Parts: sequence; structure tokens; C-alpha cells
Amino acid sequence: KTAKIVQNRQRRLQQGHPPDIIEKHHGTKRDKEIMIWNGRFSHNHHGHEMPAMRSRFIVGMSCVALVELLMDSKRVHTYNKSSLGRRDEIIFCDDLHGSSKEEEFMGSSKITRSESKIPIVAKTLQILCLMHARKLQKSDNSGEGYLIVSRSIKEAKKSQHMHDNVIESEILMNANLIKRID
Repeated sequence: KTAKIVQNRQRRLQQGHPPDIIEKHHGTKRDKEIMIWNGRFSHNHHGHEMPAMRSRFIVGMSCVALVELLMDSKRVHTYNKSSLGRRDEIIFCDDLHGSSKEEEFMGSSKITRSESKIPIVAKTLQILCLMHARKLQKSDNSGEGYLIVSRSIKEAKKSQHMHDNVIESEILMNANLIKRID
């Protein structure tokens, strides 16, 4: 099914339709489908009791635009309706597009604090998270795109941001492989 979608997009591109017009006017119902798999870890290490989830879907925007959207804390509410906001606590490096010549600082790394209000939970969920995004390199053999990884972190002492109606939540590990498809 995915191969057919990709072939149709390639055909429309060869006909001269720019990608944004294809997404807006020629998208199929299948383009809006989200495929989700879930399961459990087979080890007994930290987090083994948490569910593991994987999803795959097509987003009608460029890799660069999507990564910039996901990394921009001011725009979280545009794609997460449960978000009460996310702020950057510390920015370690901000070179998402790899313009720096120093490879060890390639990408964008920061600590963020986000709050969400989910209807089934009476309290506000708060997550302190280390995020890193970088452009895929030719040596990765993964094609053109970006990788975003994030992991919850704990503060050494209770934060002044915590109050009675807030629950600390944890994301064991999150990885987004954002690849260009033709």
C-alpha cells in the first residue's frame, strides 16, 4: 500500500505538480491514516513494564518544516490540543541544520518543561524532557531527513513548578525518524 502511494506521488511530481499542491489537492484517504503498533518489552530492565508503541504516517509538509515545528516550544499547541504549553529551560546547542563545522555539537539539544491537561486525568501532567534533533548524515545510510530523540529526566530536588494539582509524568524514550519520501 505504501509503495502505491509513493508511486502515485512520484507520478504527480513528474506531471509538474509541486509537493504542497499534491498534499492539499490530491491527497488520498490513505494519506491520513495512522498505523499504530504496540507491545511490551521482553527484558526486565528499567521501563520494561511500560507499553512500547510505534506509529507510521505521512505528513503533508517538508522534513525541515516538520522538525522545526516539533522543536519549537512556542508552537506546540498547533499540533497538541491537550498542551498547556512547553518552555525551553536550557538550550545547549541550536544548530538544527548543521551549519556548524564542529560535529560533536551538530543539531539542536535542549531541556524542556511541558504541561498538558488530558480530559480523563483530573490533574495537569508535567514532563521535564531532554530533547535532541539532528539532520541525518550520509554515513547514517537512512536517506534524507532528521532524527529527534527525547527522554524524561528527573530534577534532583522538587521544582518550584510543581504544585498539588500537577503530576510528574515520564516518557521512557521517544524517537522520531522523519524521512523525505518522493
